[in-house]
Order: sequence, then C-alpha cells, then structure tokens
Amino acid sequence: MSVLDTELWLRADTEGTETSDQSETGINFNIRKHGPVDCVIGITSVDDTTDDETYVLNIQVSDLVGGTYTTIATVAIDNGTADGTVLRVPLNGNKAGFLDADCDWIRIGVDVGGTTPIIDYWAYLAPAHSDMGKGVAAGA
Repeated sequence: MSVLDTELWLRADTEGTETSDQSETGINFNIRKHGPVDCVIGITSVDDTTDDETYVLNIQVSDLVGGTYTTIATVAIDNGTADGTVLRVPLNGNKAGFLDADCDWIRIGVDVGGTTPIIDYWAYLAPAHSDMGKGVAAGA
C-alpha cells in the first residue's frame, strides 16, 4: 500500500475547473536536494467542443513562493484526451537547479486557449517510478 503525502499536492483533486490561464500557489519543496521525482497529473475533464481548445501545463520553480517562477517542464494536453487520463512527468533536480540556482518552491499552472477552454486536473509529486496507486508513464 502506498501513502500519498498531502503536502506534496501541487493541485488538489477538489480545485474545480479552469477556464483561463492560472497558476497554483507554490509549495515549499527544494527539488535540488531530492532524488528524482515525478509530477503525477490526472486529467479529470477537458473540453474540446469546438476542437480549437489548447491546454499546456507548466511545472515551475522559484526561490520565493510569490517570486518569479521558471518553467522546468511542460505538458501539452491534446484535444481528445480522455477524461481520467493520468500522466507521469519526470522532474530533474539538477535541471531545476541549473535553471534557478536557489529554487525552494514548486508549482503547477495551466495556459489555455481556444473558444471554450475548460480543464479540471490534479497533480502531486511522487518518488520517480513509483505508481502510488495511480499513474502511467507519460507517452506510454
């Protein structure tokens, strides 16, 4: 049995839908000092009614919770992505430290586009390659 540490949620599964660009509040997690971690992302629902909607999830780090964030990974969610899809995005602390040498905070955000973009998703950090009861490798 795996246990999920609620302090590692980047976006809770109860947050609701997003219809415009939005970033979550960062959590204090110094990725530079941890081994490999994955960002596990679940797509609860995504609107592709007019087939021109776009969704890009951005995982970002910063030295301050309210500071300037640097993107360390992006995931484009394709139109037609099935509700319930779960992705695993590997994160590298060395890369994060190279891009932001004193990053102590991490967050996730979404950039949306198109006529009627609506997305509901959740995300958390987990040890790399741990299934934590959910998730598959991105692109699998």
